[in-house]
Amino acid sequence: MSPLYCKDIQNANSSGQGYCPLHQQTVYHDTLIELGYVYSHTTPIISGQTYYLLHSYYHSLYPRQLVGTSYKGWDTHSRGMGRYYSGYDVDKMKKLLTNRLIRLYKAENAVT
Repeated sequence: MSPLYCKDIQNANSSGQGYCPLHQQTVYHDTLIELGYVYSHTTPIISGQTYYLLHSYYHSLYPRQLVGTSYKGWDTHSRGMGRYYSGYDVDKMKKLLTNRLIRLYKAENAVT
């Protein structure tokens, strides 16, 4: 299956988002699963003459934060928070997300 066709997205909603088995083929997938992230959905992105698939993941500790992956790299942002990080390097992504999860875990388990 080519990542350049919408037919790869199954059960798409009116925005074209849905399940795409190609999410498992990105270089970021195994690291995200290792960190406890869960695949959410895939969105087709059309920018000028460019078309690609953006695969989104979330973590139960921080469901407002999505991590998107595609052939263009990875990005993470918190909905409504204005914080945005992106890159291509798997190790950089892993370090950023691991540190974030450590902070969230500590905040959730802090004694008040």
